[in-house]
Amino acid sequence: MKRLWKLVEYSAGSWVASIGIDLGSWSVGFGFDLRPAYFWAEVGPLYCDFCHDEPWPLNPDEIPNWTLRLGRWVVGRLEARLQIDWNIWRLGVCIADACDWGIYAGPANVQLEYGKRYADDR
Repeated sequence: MKRLWKLVEYSAGSWVASIGIDLGSWSVGFGFDLRPAYFWAEVGPLYCDFCHDEPWPLNPDEIPNWTLRLGRWVVGRLEARLQIDWNIWRLGVCIADACDWGIYAGPANVQLEYGKRYADDR
């Protein structure tokens, strides 16, 4: 099943703005990232984002890490992580795929993944 549709896309210089529907996102919120520059807002499955096409830095350590992991638990192939993402403020549930869910309350979130890199302590 297709779950992501871009309804409108507009380019202005090196910036691209788009509006679309993401059936995997059932939340209200906004977020940003700096490398590359990316800003988004969403209400339910409706989203709007702005991104700037720019090269990645030569040194990946220059990219700010906005995530603070408070805990990680692995049971069998199920991994759960409690995190604070200072660049993501949302309330709701986001489903990347059937085995990757995120439950959000402000910058705090619980990531639930089944069968994905659970053996790696990332």
